[in-house]
Amino acid sequence: MIRRVPIDVESPGTRNLFAYRVREQSVITHRMMNLEPMMVVAAPVEPVAAPAPAPLPFSYRYIGTFGPPHNSVAAFSRDGEVLTVRTGERIGDFVLRRIGIESVEVESTDGTRPIPLSSGQ
Repeated sequence: MIRRVPIDVESPGTRNLFAYRVREQSVITHRMMNLEPMMVVAAPVEPVAAPAPAPLPFSYRYIGTFGPPHNSVAAFSRDGEVLTVRTGERIGDFVLRRIGIESVEVESTDGTRPIPLSSGQ
């Protein structure tokens, strides 16, 4: 005769592989909602311009032009030093591009700019 013994499956140490109980699963009901599609309007994207780098400072003063017009030389001064330069030659980080009567044009990585004739010291 087979005798059935009630087994408490919750207590530790009493494990019977053939005695198990099915746990009731909770039933979750969802109420259906009437969702209307939303209209999404994207804001216009305006390009953000990167700030322009500050121009390199030109630390020389243009003090005059010497020589004939077809082969003129521009003179610059800085800290008591006088520097003479022909068109196409370098002045520090700049290149002399044009020599005029009252101004010269120098070029650097940020573009070409005019340097007026300096007056006084």
